[in-house]
Amino acid sequence: MAITLVIAFALALTLSLGGCGDKMEDEHDTLNVSVGKPEPEPEQEPEQEPGQEPESVMGMYDEARTFHYGLAAVKRDGKYGFIDRSGEVVIGLKYDEAEVVIGLKYDEAYDFFENGLAIVSLDDKWGYVDKAGNETIELKYDFTAGFEDGVALVMVGGKKGYIDEAGTEIVPPVYDEADEFSEDVAGVYINGKFGFVDIKGNEVAPPEYDNRGLFHEGMAAVMLGGKWGYIDMGGKLAIEPLYEDIKGFQEGIAPVMLDGKWGFIGMGGEVAIEPKYEKANHFSEGLAAVKQDGKWGYIDKRGEIAIELKYDEAFGFMENGMAVVVLDDKYGYIDKTGNEVIELKYDYAGAFLEGLALVMLDSKRGFVDETGNEIVPLKYDEIDDFSEGLAAVYIDGIFGFVDREGKEAVPAKYENRGLYNEGLAAVMLDGKYGYIDKTGNFVIEPKYKSARHFSDGIAAVEDDNGKWGYIDAAGNKVIPPG
Repeated sequence: MAITLVIAFALALTLSLGGCGDKMEDEHDTLNVSVGKPEPEPEQEPEQEPGQEPESVMGMYDEARTFHYGLAAVKRDGKYGFIDRSGEVVIGLKYDEAEVVIGLKYDEAYDFFENGLAIVSLDDKWGYVDKAGNETIELKYDFTAGFEDGVALVMVGGKKGYIDEAGTEIVPPVYDEADEFSEDVAGVYINGKFGFVDIKGNEVAPPEYDNRGLFHEGMAAVMLGGKWGYIDMGGKLAIEPLYEDIKGFQEGIAPVMLDGKWGFIGMGGEVAIEPKYEKANHFSEGLAAVKQDGKWGYIDKRGEIAIELKYDEAFGFMENGMAVVVLDDKYGYIDKTGNEVIELKYDYAGAFLEGLALVMLDSKRGFVDETGNEIVPLKYDEIDDFSEGLAAVYIDGIFGFVDREGKEAVPAKYENRGLYNEGLAAVMLDGKYGYIDKTGNFVIEPKYKSARHFSDGIAAVEDDNGKWGYIDAAGNKVIPPG
């Protein structure tokens, strides 16, 4: 469960474009959670913004967020509340902040959770209200996070714990730090030591460890006396702390370092592959990348070399049976037999997602399919992720959109853009925002200072006076800015 920190503001559009993938070499999956009062977030593509209460359908708002689950937060005169789709105030404007995080690595939404609760703040205290405006969880915390699997992280007096949706403190806020839950268990930190609690509030392992990792396949890394071992889901020390460094279990086997060399052990602590490598990574699709004498290759679970150690870098195998490798600063893809299925010729190559992968050559980006065909030609300066079958592309200082077949569905002519949502995308033309459909036709003419994406058939827009309101997909002012 990923605990998403709730933040105070989500601002207007910026160039938020595709980047490079993760390196193969990871650590032992430790996580340090530092929680404090929410801070402003850097500007992003059309997202939700704070908002507060109107007098009526014709009210004026200083800020407005996207509708989710039938309600939206709006702001006026420094106070927040919630309105319904008719513009009626359903929760009075009295809160200093009103926000909720909804969704995963690409969308944050400042509105109600699916469980019908929203985070609000008054006089620097945080809690939760329901859609009727009842303060279902008292505003008494210095920080509150979004709910995941029915549990939320809270902080009071600098101490952290967890509450359920009824507001019951299932893990009292007594810890200095608290991790995200993984396999329904989270690491906690108190008096300089780490322990573990489960999602029901039971203590799984007392705080006696110097460091810890997340649970993977029923085991978590722990450090004691400067050495690493593993505990099981019952909190028992299943594998004695003998190792200088370790990583999480994957496919029933874990990389460990002993006497400066990496090998692998099984779930019972038995040596599966003798430590002899300079570096080693998790097994994926039955193979693990290892480094020896400065070169990377792959071994199987018997420790036998499956793919020659000849690469400068090697990444994990994906579900399609392909892996990214690097040789002489050129990226490409191999299969599990070591065949180079896509030539090592790119300056960067990313992971495949729904059959396409981002690649870059001479600072130009495009997409290839699993056979190596360049579906989207490498001519773009930047490329966004696909959303509803289209991806924004940036070339010669302007934006357009391409489809998954590489066709320019919407010619490049816009100064900025958002992702498609509910069939429409916000775009900027001549300094104003409007909305286009998937053929590039303006459904809503560009006349707004700022524009958010559509949700529940409604989008927040800002007029030239800096006031926010809501429009429907036909451009009608459902709740006008003024």
